[in-house]
Amino acid sequence: MSFESIGFDDLHALAEAARALDGVVAAIPGHASVLVLARDSALTGAIEAAIKGVIDRGLTARSLTELERHELEVDFADEHAPDMQLLLARAGLSKADLLARIASLELRARYLGFLPGFAYLEGWPEDWSLPRRATVRERVPAGSFGIAGAMAGFYPGESPGGWNIIGRTSATLWDPSGVRPNTIAAGDFVTIRAGRFIAAQDAAPTPAFGAEALAEVVAPGVATIVAGEPDMERYEHGIAPGGVFDEAALRLANWLVGNGNGAMALECAALGPRLRFHVPCTIAIAGAEVDATVDGARVPMRARIEVATGTMLEAGPVRGGMRAVIAFRGGLVAGEPRWSPRPARLARGDRIFGAGVEARTLPLIPPPSGDRFAITAHAGPHDLDVALLEHITSRAWKVTPSLDRTGIRLAAGAPPAEIPALLPSCGMRAGSVQWHPGGELVVMGPDHPITGGYLQPLTVPGRELWKVAQLAPGDEVRFVLETQPLARPTYPCATTLRTRGS
Repeated sequence: MSFESIGFDDLHALAEAARALDGVVAAIPGHASVLVLARDSALTGAIEAAIKGVIDRGLTARSLTELERHELEVDFADEHAPDMQLLLARAGLSKADLLARIASLELRARYLGFLPGFAYLEGWPEDWSLPRRATVRERVPAGSFGIAGAMAGFYPGESPGGWNIIGRTSATLWDPSGVRPNTIAAGDFVTIRAGRFIAAQDAAPTPAFGAEALAEVVAPGVATIVAGEPDMERYEHGIAPGGVFDEAALRLANWLVGNGNGAMALECAALGPRLRFHVPCTIAIAGAEVDATVDGARVPMRARIEVATGTMLEAGPVRGGMRAVIAFRGGLVAGEPRWSPRPARLARGDRIFGAGVEARTLPLIPPPSGDRFAITAHAGPHDLDVALLEHITSRAWKVTPSLDRTGIRLAAGAPPAEIPALLPSCGMRAGSVQWHPGGELVVMGPDHPITGGYLQPLTVPGRELWKVAQLAPGDEVRFVLETQPLARPTYPCATTLRTRGS
């Protein structure tokens, strides 16, 4: 089902209808699509019926009643507008005439994605459209105003980017400490006037954690964070739900210390931390194997461990995988505001604080098992020729050093067809697989962009994400197509590719 021709209100009416269903946890509008995430694939029929009902009754968005209008001051000086000359040549106007025309535009946020707080603004004139840059800039400053195709947008923070930059604003576009972190919400209207860019003053750093410390970080390891269950409400603000990468490891570690499944814990990758305990604690370690000691004495994996005041836990290299979870009885306090785009890594001298959650007795959910290098996936949401799917599933894909909580990059040589570099952006989730023009696959992790404009040939279901979480550089994996068809709560513009010569 293609939604290419519908307007903003229509698109969001479809998302709203899906969100109203019991069991639906998120609905993410893309450029011409809605990605619906549900707890059970059996809801697919109900989702399709709800969307059909909205279409049959006439498309009306009911919940967009708090829309705001924003007038943003943009500095179009040369130092902030490296691609202005391209736009002037395209528009056939002088800079003064172009800026006068821009001031008369009313743009509207069609959807959020790419970066936290990044709103895709429609209403940019078609005859001023410019393609994305062939080469991505490594650093686009925060506040930059760019265009790609006939869409416009502001970069809320510094980031790599391939849009054409024609100005910069001083306005705050993303505030993770706010009630609504994104200044521009889906549906809001934006007008622009010329002004001067004023650099923001650096704010005083805020303490990383709360009040009572359980332990101090003597050495942080490679990438240790505080994380718990994914927060699905974050999708509506343009950010991924986050949470630990290996949820099965979190559940097991929490069960061992008597916590609820979602209590926050430490996630460590490659090399764990060294912690000095300020109070007696009950901890447990799960996930990939870790050579862990307390005051030099070896402690077991997947078992309850009692540590005394003043003792030192040393979680050494992670083996047989990439990530481990260290749970504390009572859970931990998050290290940053709820709307922070991604969790901050622990640093030497940081303190870890207990949440004091009451212990619970829950049945153990058996941890997953099986060949972790054979990853089950559904075909789609984009449609591919059978031969191209076979190309993906018939070979081993090597894990590259380019891997983090945003995504895991896999390489297997040149593709047998030209992979498109620019598609209408559609929603993504942890487990979405992009096929990039260079032939690499990227499997999205918990801190992924919520929309993307590359081809998505596969989707890894949630029950298989623990395998993705444990991939390390040099590992080789294969994809096994699920015999059950993909429950398609995604309705992108279908893309059918065929192999060269067919």
